[in-house]
Amino acid sequence: MQSKAKIFSFSMILLAILVFFGCPKLANAASSINNVSPVFFSAGEDIVISGNNFGNKTGNIYVGDIKYPYYGHSIKSWTNSKIILAIGTNNKIQSGKIGIQSWDTNSNQLSETVYGPDIFVKPSIRGISATKVSIGEGVSIFGSYFKSYSQTETILYINNTLVSIDSYSDKQIKFIVPDNAKSGLVELVFSKAQNNITLEAGKININKKLNNNLEISDQWYLDAIGATSAMQTYKGSEDVIVAIVDDGIYLDHPYLKDNIWLNSDEIAGNNIDDDNNGYVDDRYGWNFVDSSKDMATVATHGTMVAGIIGANFVDDDFVQGINQKVSLMPIIVSDKDAYINPVNINKAIHYAVDNNADIINLSLGSSLELYASEFDEAINYAFEHNVLLVVAAGNGDPETGLGIDLDKTKISPVCNDGSQNMVLGVGASDEDSQKTKWSNYGSCVDVYAPGVNITNTTSPLSSSDNYLYNSNSGTSFSTPMVSATAALIKSKYPSISSQEIMKMIVSSSKKINNINILDVYQSLAASFSGNQYQSLALDSAMIAGQKIDNNKILQYIIQEKELLSTIDYKMSSRLSGQIIIQVEENGEAWYIFPDNNKKYYLATAQDAYNVMRKLGLGASHDFISSHEIFPEHVLGKILLDVESNGEAYYINPQDRKAYYMKTGQDAYNIMRDFGLGISNKDLRKINIGEIN
Repeated sequence: MQSKAKIFSFSMILLAILVFFGCPKLANAASSINNVSPVFFSAGEDIVISGNNFGNKTGNIYVGDIKYPYYGHSIKSWTNSKIILAIGTNNKIQSGKIGIQSWDTNSNQLSETVYGPDIFVKPSIRGISATKVSIGEGVSIFGSYFKSYSQTETILYINNTLVSIDSYSDKQIKFIVPDNAKSGLVELVFSKAQNNITLEAGKININKKLNNNLEISDQWYLDAIGATSAMQTYKGSEDVIVAIVDDGIYLDHPYLKDNIWLNSDEIAGNNIDDDNNGYVDDRYGWNFVDSSKDMATVATHGTMVAGIIGANFVDDDFVQGINQKVSLMPIIVSDKDAYINPVNINKAIHYAVDNNADIINLSLGSSLELYASEFDEAINYAFEHNVLLVVAAGNGDPETGLGIDLDKTKISPVCNDGSQNMVLGVGASDEDSQKTKWSNYGSCVDVYAPGVNITNTTSPLSSSDNYLYNSNSGTSFSTPMVSATAALIKSKYPSISSQEIMKMIVSSSKKINNINILDVYQSLAASFSGNQYQSLALDSAMIAGQKIDNNKILQYIIQEKELLSTIDYKMSSRLSGQIIIQVEENGEAWYIFPDNNKKYYLATAQDAYNVMRKLGLGASHDFISSHEIFPEHVLGKILLDVESNGEAYYINPQDRKAYYMKTGQDAYNIMRDFGLGISNKDLRKINIGEIN
């Protein structure tokens, strides 16, 4: 009995202690997640989480690294067995494993995080980079949350044909249009855990593949910018050099090889810097990637740029550049992965200037993402040496597919204008003369040119099929259209400054949809005095009825004789047979007679008629009618058909074709149309001839 009493007494004492000090509280049972629905969710959607022991006080929820209820998300309700999470509509959502921190009411603190399954943000599509494409062209689909699925969980179709995905990121999926693709709907099918989501990117029209045997008839952009009309009269000149700073030019392309620049002062292969320009054996340009004379193109970009400027019309193929005659100087700054070191661009600009380039084409806007003052010195160097820089504006933000406002976010080198407009910036327009949605824009862009589905030359090394042509899109291919126009202007006005070329191109552009669209024909059909530009199209009635003041004309010739300086025989010979127009004298015209290299004043239609008759060379009717392209010895001359009452033809040195001059007014108009601009300083180095 005593032992029982002792046990009873001990129990009573223990009970008293517990009552006095309080019993230890037991922790809540651990939470668990049984189900989450939906597993694939979108912004603005509710997610229901079912389970046990969540408690009745709101805790925290995690999806990946995002903590709820912050960033515009909210917890609509929280009970012991069900939580409803409302996803906000902002961009702070992500896929990831779902986790819960419930509130432990006994310990008055949050529990350890308990994890459930992964949940995924549904992908969405914002658009597609091009709707008119060619076989072999790269196309991008822009959107969000593509990486909720892996590339192997994503299937791409064009018109129900399976297509391989070329590259894959969270906001961009790129594919190359395959040979077997047909025009139709582009679809993405995402498949994970028996959950399929099908999204439509839009319809595309696919052009036929361009091969060596196919007539190319899709250079739509030539008509759109007035190039077709201009090219019928203006062919350019091999004396004008356009440097193409890019990934090289395929030098053996049959439509380019005749127009490739040749450093005639350098002897190939002797391992000597013959011209002392600092580069050994730079016969065809320089490779700044490898610091070598190796000019083998590493990709196709530069070859297409070169073709837009100066592909040479051959046989019956339609592919052609805007200049039939030009010197294309290849300079390599981009490697096979399209990496471009800005230091090499600066070196390339210096090389082009030092080797007498007139124009530098930089179709590199989409490769450089930030503004860098390191370009300023080289750009200023070109500006001071009267070399025009034509630069691509760039193809926008690759993640959104939208053009960048360059007034808010400057990009190099298109925005490295300095205090003066030292760079001619070029944006891209579409078939409707609208700015493309992906072209950069703003005050750094001076003019727009077509940049969608542009067809021209490519390197056959890029394809196992050895194709010579391809189509592509981008400001990279708008830019050479402007460079080509600048080269034509330079061939027409050899002494014109780079700033005057820029002003002529911009002021002659067409204002459509609030942007300046390049007009090649109007740029060339312009004359100028100082910075004042005007059309050369003459009013026929005014010419026919103009009053001729012979005394005034004689006085002007006497004045020009008095202003003659030392005769430059080399320049006089180079301009032999050309019509030249004084840019400072409102377009006074002169004809350089090939037999003596003297200049003859063309003040009026009657003067033009007299020159035509007095200086004409007799030729048989068969000789004139049998030539479409005339031989060298009659270029720049006036031929009189001795068997057809002396009908006169001017043989234009630029295109080597004959132009019929029935009347003095015809002669006046033709000579004005073919005029090359010349400064007074240069004009007065050419001796004067007179018609008696």
